[in-house]
Amino acid sequence: MGNTTPLSPSLPLPVSGGLATPRVSSPGAGPLVLGIDPGGKGAIAAMSLSGDPLGIWDWPGSAAELWELVAGESLLKPRLVAMEAQHGFFMSRGSSENGGRSATINFNLGCNYGIWQGVAAVLGWPMILVSTAAWRKEVLDSTVPASKPQKSDIIAFTRRRWPTAEIAGPRGGAKDGRAEALCLAEYARQRARGGRS
Repeated sequence: MGNTTPLSPSLPLPVSGGLATPRVSSPGAGPLVLGIDPGGKGAIAAMSLSGDPLGIWDWPGSAAELWELVAGESLLKPRLVAMEAQHGFFMSRGSSENGGRSATINFNLGCNYGIWQGVAAVLGWPMILVSTAAWRKEVLDSTVPASKPQKSDIIAFTRRRWPTAEIAGPRGGAKDGRAEALCLAEYARQRARGGRS
């Protein structure tokens, strides 16, 4: 096994090429909350307790890159984290039980979900797992169809609510993982402040 040092929130996090040095993305931002869409094309969003988006980052692709992101963007001590709950991963290809998703998509979703929970546990993040229906009911407004809103509806809502938030990807197209992560951060913000605001 060799000489290893266990990771702890008080130690710098290892990254390729050395140690990550945390930097502050928004000096003086104060306490923040995080929202996580754990999907294969998911994201993490940081928001101030006053409701201002502080940043949105796509799923980096691996556990090591996630460590680097969390340390590099000073996301080590959020007030609260809301992550979309995932229940019952079915591995059969295209069955109605898994929403028609392939076994590969379900596998990747399950892996990412576990990695996010592992990071939260190691860093001691206060985390709530929230169902899709629950966060949508609390965060989305009446402009979004109440019954099964489409990804495009959530993106449109996010653009209206937080017009300066970067929900577009590098090629300019909106990313639903970023939009949902921002909505989950809003859900966490409402809970951190004691209810819906």
